[in-house]
Amino acid sequence: MPSDIGGWLSNAFLFGLNGAKQRLVPPAWSLDVELCFYIFMGLFLTRTKWMTKYWAWASVILHIVLLIMDADLGERYYPLWSASLPFSFGACIYHFKLGQRLTHRKHLYWAPILFFLNVTIAPDTNKTGFYLSLLSAGYLIMVLRHVDPSQVSSKLKKWDDFGGNLSYPVFLAHWPIAALTIQMGWAEQKGGWLLLAAMVPTMVFAILIHYWIEVPVEVLRRRIRSASK
Repeated sequence: MPSDIGGWLSNAFLFGLNGAKQRLVPPAWSLDVELCFYIFMGLFLTRTKWMTKYWAWASVILHIVLLIMDADLGERYYPLWSASLPFSFGACIYHFKLGQRLTHRKHLYWAPILFFLNVTIAPDTNKTGFYLSLLSAGYLIMVLRHVDPSQVSSKLKKWDDFGGNLSYPVFLAHWPIAALTIQMGWAEQKGGWLLLAAMVPTMVFAILIHYWIEVPVEVLRRRIRSASK
């Protein structure tokens, strides 16, 4: 629990949570990183194609230097400057329309398969696996960008909407649920059994968050938005 007013303000507004020891929602540190980059990108990092290009190269060089210095995963993952690599990669996919040739149907099969295999069996998660995750995620994003929504079945669209609606609640719930699962003695701290034991309660909790909190809040937001026009 936060022990001072600064800690409570960081937990309320998210800024300053990266590196903070006292977090009401443990994974919320990453939201601090995201919000900072959304501001930086809007102000200057992605204002032009070439600024985005130089930003991406600077990010790559930074990580090469960190690898040469034998920096551990924490130093290449948590700090704000380290997160520059995936954000700049995503910005390049958008600005330079990367993956325009990945329209063949075979990519729709290979992209998720490679992503799943990397997540589950990638060797050396701390180094090569970490960067393979970024590349496989980028490949998947580039392929999905070219999917024509009109060609997708209505049933698949509904499942896609359902999964998308649960993505953020799952992000919020997975850490506390996993910690509770370990504390209750249902699973060890690592391994596939922890994933299986925590998955069902995490999904249940995420569904409750979505329908009991997010849906009513969204209704209120739309009401306020329509009244302000």
